This record gives sequence, structure tokens and C-alpha cells, in this order.
Amino acid sequence: MNLLEFARASSTPESPLLAALRKATWQQTRHGRLMSDPHTGQVLTMISQLLQPQIALELGTFSGYGTLCLLKGLQSDGVLHTVERNDELFCLQDKHWAQAKGHNRIQRHHALAMDVLVQWDMSKNGAIDLAYVDADKQGIVDQLNALLPLMSNGGWMLFDNTWWNGTLSDATGAKPDALRELNARLLSDSTLTTTVLPIGDGLSAVRVSHHEGRAKQRQVQV
Repeated sequence: MNLLEFARASSTPESPLLAALRKATWQQTRHGRLMSDPHTGQVLTMISQLLQPQIALELGTFSGYGTLCLLKGLQSDGVLHTVERNDELFCLQDKHWAQAKGHNRIQRHHALAMDVLVQWDMSKNGAIDLAYVDADKQGIVDQLNALLPLMSNGGWMLFDNTWWNGTLSDATGAKPDALRELNARLLSDSTLTTTVLPIGDGLSAVRVSHHEGRAKQRQVQV
């Protein structure tokens, strides 16, 4: 057993609700592989519970598995915005979200990720404490650039699939090119502190600090 297998086997298993959503996703969609794996889902939950965000944003909802994981750490009066362009997934999301405690704090946006970011109203929606980015990969650098002015100082961003199945050294195309640019940017930007977690397909955890115009200082007590 390697370390990753040990980590999966020794971690708390997914809840019955998440297991039911996972099964339904594989049965009712053609792209079940796009869903977060249980181990990554547990990490999303733990990060959300540690940060206890007031405002969270998920770019790329898919069937809503990650949404339920992030919801578990949201403050009782917080809002979890989630963005999905495919409305054919909404029935699947709604059926399972309705069974989760605090599901009324989920605000779904039927839109493209960049459209939501460009139109984000700070006075209405507030600064973002936690962002989980798992939308179209070819636009991921633009998403980062649009996110930064919206983040609270000390807020966190999570970027999924930054390992890209280990093929970034030689893969060609718009998606791997964008991911290489993202990884280089996260490493070189002095206002960002990045740790790549070796789970799933690579999850980059990024803390934002010292951007001009930050109206809100994110403080977390652990």
C-alpha cells in the first residue's frame, strides 16, 4: 500500500448523502470523472471548517458534490455562491442539496465563471473568504486575475487539477498551457502563498495577502 492508498483508507469515509450523490452522478451523467473524489472532498470540508468562511465561491459546480463539502464549514449566516453553466445538472443538484443542513445558504448562478466574476458586486455580495476554482481550465488564469480583487485579505483560493494527471511537462493544448501558466504565476507572485496538496489531480491551496484595496481583513481563530 502506497501513501496515497493509505491516506484514502485511513480517512473518514464520505457521508451517506455524498455517497448517494456520487452514485447518482455516475448513473445520470456521462462525465462522472469530473466529480471530486472522496479524499479530495474530505480535504475541501476540512479547509472550509478551518476557515469558516462568511462568503465562499465555487466556480464549476458540476453535480454539486464539492458544494456540499464546502457548505459544511460555512458560517451560519454565510453564503456559498456556486457557478454552473449546464442547467441540465440542476435537478440532480437540487435533489441532494435539499437533504443537507443549511442548503438554503447555497446561491446558484447559471452562468459562465468569468461572467459572475466580472459582474461581482462587492457592496452587495462582499469579499470572498474562500474560492474553489474547478471550472474551464483554459480560462483559469483569467479567473485568477478576476478573483484577486474580490478576495478578502487573508482569504484562500483552491485550484483543482493543477497536476493535470502528471502530463504538464509534455502535454500540448489550451488547457495544459493555461495550467502551466497558472502554476508559474502562483509560485512567483509575492502576494500569494501556495502549497500544492498531492491529492486527487493536484489541489493548489493559495493564501491571499497584501493586495491594495482590501476592505476586509480575514481573521481565522483555530
